Amino acid sequence: MKKYIFSFFTILSLVAGYAQPTMQASIGPAGNPSNLRIYLRPNVTQTPAVFSTLQFNVALPASITPIPTLTVVSTGFPTVPAGSWSVEAPYIENGFIHYNILTASAGYNLNVSSGIEFMAMEVSFTGGPQGTFANTAHLVTLPDGGVGGPGLSNALYLCTGTINSNGQNLFYARDAAVNIANGDSYRWTFPGQTNAPAGTFTSFARLISGITLPVKFESFFLSKQNNDGLLNWNVGNQTYEVKHFEVERSFDGVNFNKIKTQNPLPPVNGFVSYNYTDAGVFDTYKGTVYYRIKQIDLNGTATYSPVRSIKADSKAFALNIYPNPVKDKANVVFTLDKAEAVTVSLLDVLGNRIADYSVQAQKGFNQKQIDMSSIAAGTYSFRITTKNDVQNISFVKSN
Repeated sequence: MKKYIFSFFTILSLVAGYAQPTMQASIGPAGNPSNLRIYLRPNVTQTPAVFSTLQFNVALPASITPIPTLTVVSTGFPTVPAGSWSVEAPYIENGFIHYNILTASAGYNLNVSSGIEFMAMEVSFTGGPQGTFANTAHLVTLPDGGVGGPGLSNALYLCTGTINSNGQNLFYARDAAVNIANGDSYRWTFPGQTNAPAGTFTSFARLISGITLPVKFESFFLSKQNNDGLLNWNVGNQTYEVKHFEVERSFDGVNFNKIKTQNPLPPVNGFVSYNYTDAGVFDTYKGTVYYRIKQIDLNGTATYSPVRSIKADSKAFALNIYPNPVKDKANVVFTLDKAEAVTVSLLDVLGNRIADYSVQAQKGFNQKQIDMSSIAAGTYSFRITTKNDVQNISFVKSN
């Protein structure tokens, strides 16, 4: 048994009967398939929080040979450089190659906010066979209870500081890119108490996808409703890396100002749809208004959507589709100036009707998802028929 066996822990001064601030951990891809990032999320806001010790146990399947080397390449703690983290020699136990990573010295501060994750570090695997190591990596707590064996109060945790690990809920999931399976939920105990249970399964946060695809603005379109500007943008490949989006507006197409901050929403069928109403933008201004969406990642990287514009005299009825080309499911997005029943028709390239779909639409943005998996590849169009208007949009169906 190695001396240090632990998923992660931070140090906390222990006072019996006091509700302790806690910290959870998770992992995620880092773009490079040989790298992964370790994240922490506190349940309290502290400015600053005092960290005395952090330790992670990263594991790969023991079937990987030769054993690769793990290196800390960056860290989220300004006062703890990447090179100061101690990485012990890997060892095999319970079917995993284990890498214990811990701080080389105790005592450093960091401002943290309740419920807001931050990157603790990025690590890289080198050597060993060719492959996506990050795709099979885990954060683990060993099933035999860690140092000292089952039943000892400090068998799995040793904590003194201002935030500690949450032994009943060690890991958390951010989105579909991370799968959490806690087996036994290991419990932190005060000194002198019984450590229960001694685990029978490995707790892990397993990375499913080792490569982060760039966020893609699948669509971004505008429409007008009375004197309001309506924005809708749809994002593919969104991951936990996205911190937030910013809606920016311009009256000259050159100088943009932020008018809205939008926190990320969970994906549905691989996409995330966002709406925003720029209320009253055309109350007095009768020209062209320009908009763009700025995506801010957790590491500070900014990505922009294309610039879109809308005129004060634009029609209220707007229609769009994403993705285009369509593979399995088509998302038809349209806006109306009033609630009413509409018909969405699928037409072939000659204009022949293939299918009709009835939608009880609401005022403003509407979205209808249509299964296209049984439709042959080719060029098609959707027709939206309202009480007073008809609009068509063409798209390509791919295999």
